[in-house]
Amino acid sequence: GKDFTVLLVDISATLILTRRQPLQDLADLSKKLADRPLVIMGDFNTPDDSILMDPLRAHCQLAFRKRGSGYAATWPMPLPVLTLDQVWVNSRVTVAKSEYGWSLDSDHRPAICHLSLDVPNR
Repeated sequence: GKDFTVLLVDISATLILTRRQPLQDLADLSKKLADRPLVIMGDFNTPDDSILMDPLRAHCQLAFRKRGSGYAATWPMPLPVLTLDQVWVNSRVTVAKSEYGWSLDSDHRPAICHLSLDVPNR
């Protein structure tokens, strides 16, 4: 079949728990799924430029950094200052466009990405 994987992420924002291990586990999983197009998206509760994102950055790219335009901060609305909501892709996914929308329906801005998948025939 033509396989691709989408992982939805909601990393805990609890101050007493470190995000280091969940983000490392996510990076390890992304490495295991390198044989197929991979999209990882959601609320990471960690700024995209944090050192805690380095393990994921080793295998994936932030869609907004590849083909983004506009203001990147996503939280808290209505005056966001941190980029906590992110879309990451591996090398088998092409990012055509990435941006963040505006909405007062959430305390986070929505991520909007136009992607194409390099799905190998099996």
